[in-house]
Amino acid sequence: MSSRRRTLIIMVLGLVALPTLALAAIVKNATQIFSGRVAIGGTIPPLARLDVRGDADTRIRVDGSNTSGLSFTRVGIDGGTLRSTATGLEVWTSISALALALQGTGAYFPGSVQVDGNISAKYQDVAEWVPGPALPAGTVVVAQGSNRVAASDTAYDTRVIGVVSDRPGVLLGDQGTDKIKVAHSGRIRVKVVAPVAPGDLLVASAIPGHAMRSAPREVRPGTMLGKALESLERGEGAVLMLLTLQ
Repeated sequence: MSSRRRTLIIMVLGLVALPTLALAAIVKNATQIFSGRVAIGGTIPPLARLDVRGDADTRIRVDGSNTSGLSFTRVGIDGGTLRSTATGLEVWTSISALALALQGTGAYFPGSVQVDGNISAKYQDVAEWVPGPALPAGTVVVAQGSNRVAASDTAYDTRVIGVVSDRPGVLLGDQGTDKIKVAHSGRIRVKVVAPVAPGDLLVASAIPGHAMRSAPREVRPGTMLGKALESLERGEGAVLMLLTLQ
């Protein structure tokens, strides 16, 4: 048999046998293929479709343009895990603890958050979840007892503690089915009984959930709700108020 024919037979046999390889076929630079799985940087059979191992070097790097990138479904990072979910993205630590969750347009941190810069919010009031009945935004509320609140209904009530908020800039506490958001500082729209002018001191009125202006000499400790920043000439309505409980 001529050497040319022998070489041709070997090449044909190699092409036939290649798809059936089941064990390690060393490609180059410590890259190995195991039954359809690829291992880079290790000799142990890979545990995933692509198993990249190493100690110091960057394992995977993607440098794309503004319109390209890399999409991950489930990826381990430094002993932790990066997961995509139906609503966003999650980062888990090496001890299987959730570190960060991006949900829709927001983020959830189960632990502490340290910020060295500024925190900016679109809305200006600080509120917290407080047990109480469902009430519309802007309602003046008073302490009812047993850590609950209710709409105010007494003029100059010293139990006044805040105003129901619909979109607070900062929200504290745990949400609950029997809780409402009550603002206790910042700027917020509040229901009032006219007349009200900018600079007026506001207190609770006899009309449920509404504030009214008070003459400075009539303000007693514990009755002041805040200071009006807008005016209302007649009837009932809502004005922007600087919430300063005193």
